[in-house]
Amino acid sequence: MFCISVLPGKVKPSPARGLRGFVVLMLFISIFLILFSILGSSSAGQAYSSVYAVKFTSRLTATNATVEARSGYYGVCVFSSLSSSSITCSGLSNVTSLDQYRNVKATTTSGSSSVDLIDLAVTLSQHIIHPALSIASLTFVILAFCSTAVRMFIVHADSILAGASNTAALWSSVLSLLLLGMNASWTHAASTSLARILTISTSGTITATMGRKLDAMAWTTFSFLLIVSVSNVALAIQDDREAAKSQLEDAQKQQIQQQHGPFEKYQQQSPPLATTLGMKYEPSIDYTRNRI
Repeated sequence: MFCISVLPGKVKPSPARGLRGFVVLMLFISIFLILFSILGSSSAGQAYSSVYAVKFTSRLTATNATVEARSGYYGVCVFSSLSSSSITCSGLSNVTSLDQYRNVKATTTSGSSSVDLIDLAVTLSQHIIHPALSIASLTFVILAFCSTAVRMFIVHADSILAGASNTAALWSSVLSLLLLGMNASWTHAASTSLARILTISTSGTITATMGRKLDAMAWTTFSFLLIVSVSNVALAIQDDREAAKSQLEDAQKQQIQQQHGPFEKYQQQSPPLATTLGMKYEPSIDYTRNRI
């Protein structure tokens, strides 16, 4: 793709425009990855129910049935071999649809206590892995996407709108990177710790496993945002250089105009100067003279 230069009649390729297109693509993919991770376990569809932070599994000794409770950011999914339906999911705002599974409790090996898997999954989603940081990161990713997309259509690097777009894209990408990294680290640490503690404390009656897909999506998005942040830094530096160069050329032109008059005079009398200033020099040749 090409960018129209400030000189009329000339078109030169812009590597920065291609890099910004790549950044926009990475941000677009990151938006969908964050949205998909937030909506995990909120629907019974295979694409959503397979995205979870922790999966609790217990086998009932009386009936030899398996019960699974998957905990996501905004929903909980339950699977039981005793139920006719394959899997049931519900949002955290209304978990009454999962009441049919509350009478299924996992009893520890000592037999002195029982654990409700539904309460365990809901408590994890509401109080441990709340997606506040993911939502904040998503907001900054959308802002960076819009700012970078707007900057692609701005030709002059020294304009006020170009500077504002670069600043917004740079700081938005950096903030989204930090917030998403904190959220991914916290979710990974909390899920891994809970899985180990619960498995050991219940002597294997209840096993907890971390959701690999959610973890992979979080760190993949983090990698994309890291590339975006580095690219935005490089683009901002390049635009600053182009703006400084353009301002220097304008100052030199104004100085020459003040000292020697307009450019039309030097376009005819001083071809090297006109060429240096970016003007096209065409020497006039009189073909009407008699040849010797």
